[in-house]
Amino acid sequence: MAGTEERLHRVLVNHVNTNSIDLWLKDQSLQGLNRWFSRIEKVCQACDLLEGHYAEAALLFIESGDLVEEMREKKKQYLDRTLNTYWIWNDFKEEIRRAVQEADKNPPPRQLIPSVTATATPPDHLSPDELRQRLYNWTSRSRIYPLFRGSSQELGRWFLIVERACRESGIPPNQRTEAASMLIFEELDLAAAMQTRRQEYLQRTGEAYWGWQDFQQDIRNVVTEAERRNEGRSNELPIS
Repeated sequence: MAGTEERLHRVLVNHVNTNSIDLWLKDQSLQGLNRWFSRIEKVCQACDLLEGHYAEAALLFIESGDLVEEMREKKKQYLDRTLNTYWIWNDFKEEIRRAVQEADKNPPPRQLIPSVTATATPPDHLSPDELRQRLYNWTSRSRIYPLFRGSSQELGRWFLIVERACRESGIPPNQRTEAASMLIFEELDLAAAMQTRRQEYLQRTGEAYWGWQDFQQDIRNVVTEAERRNEGRSNELPIS
């Protein structure tokens, strides 16, 4: 990520975390897109960002891995075709509307294989050692500190870092939670706790992977509850 994009990322995440704003694109209906456009615009304006940065900001908050990859590819094509230095906001909005509508017209084929075989390991699955090595290589060449240190205020930014690390390291989307577990500061009890919770989730559901959205919600709950308990203990009066 170039210097300008790095600063954009930092400014947006700080604003979102400080003001507890949910900027993620979750509802991909046309109405949902319009509401999301409005939220992106308001946050960008609050951060004094130029309109030329709106599309890049929006790309940071697309929850669907498939959609964000498609839109990043469309961005490259757009810049090559127009010779612009940035994606014009109205052009971006029109393009993502088309992408979502096209996806609705052509949904993925129904799974005809019994669910018991749906958890088979896909051919692009990475071993833990390969996954760890790719994360190490990415960290070595990146100027971003990737380890989560336990504060709920840092979670939003950390989720984006994990997604970026996986995307730029060729780590499959279905292994994001596994990668995230490796990017928790080892001295925290949270690191071991989330590994245990991952195993429990896989055993309970029979799934091959812990879904990224489920993981994000779970770790947010765990961290928030831990902070609540710690705050309660700190407010207790000392016994004389």
